[in-house]
Amino acid sequence: MISLFSERNGYAKSSDYIIKGKITHNIVNALSSCFTQLKQDLDNADYLISEANGDEDYLIFTNGSFYKMDRTVWTDFMNRRADKYVGGINMREFDAVQVCLLNKKNKWYKKLDCVEVAIEFMRTHYTDSIRKKVVEDFVQEINRQFERLKYGYRIVQGKIVDIISDIEIQSINKSVEVNAKNNVSVHMLQALNLYALKPNPDYRNSIKESITAVETLFRELTNESTFGKAYGKIKKQISIHPRLEEMIQKMYDYTNQKETGIRHAKVEDDNTYLPTAQEATLMLVICSATINYVREKMGTLRGELSQELS
Repeated sequence: MISLFSERNGYAKSSDYIIKGKITHNIVNALSSCFTQLKQDLDNADYLISEANGDEDYLIFTNGSFYKMDRTVWTDFMNRRADKYVGGINMREFDAVQVCLLNKKNKWYKKLDCVEVAIEFMRTHYTDSIRKKVVEDFVQEINRQFERLKYGYRIVQGKIVDIISDIEIQSINKSVEVNAKNNVSVHMLQALNLYALKPNPDYRNSIKESITAVETLFRELTNESTFGKAYGKIKKQISIHPRLEEMIQKMYDYTNQKETGIRHAKVEDDNTYLPTAQEATLMLVICSATINYVREKMGTLRGELSQELS
């Protein structure tokens, strides 16, 4: 980001810290603007879909993609009466998401909840390529605004989580396959859900789900019943440097330590060790990277074998 005149000349103090645990007026404005643009983009998408289907009355009968989402926010998140919802194609000045975001009485985390609910609805219902791209661009723009405003959160797989780098986000997204139906993706998504749980994140069980995703991949690749046996087979099939072998093994060993209470019931009652957001973030990133690494190594191996056979 550029250095501003007021900061260079000492008239204003540069914000060199991450904003967390609250939401500022600037961040609310940025979110509000993102939703305003989303409405326009979804309207355009609806017109493209209606033209492709040869249905000129598409918007009238469906009331628009934006307002389908917005009405759900009104009834299912804000718990307001359906007959009191006055948004829609003929009342375009009213948006439930804007009511939620701009209400100063709403807690900061409720406003982020509202954003999550809206995104979850759209990710679930708008799976066609046109609207899916609109939603992806919407999420990308929110993340860009969060970064610009030094907000300590990002959206990953539809969940608002503590800040991590773009490379780490890409690694986590890559480990969760597109359809999210396989067991590895299910565990990684659950790890994210627990990590992002509000108002009290469950870091211990998030770590458990992260390492379980790795174990699940290893067991599925080898048809073995335990992490140790499965990993032993994988190490024989692909070339892994001894130090990387040790790192992966120690990552699993960490979750098995009695004092952590991650994979086994916690023995001590004094809570001398409590996993924090930093440990949970580390495990999310390392486990997703391990999943991607092993998948790619196994894929390369299979490709080489196929070439030899042909």
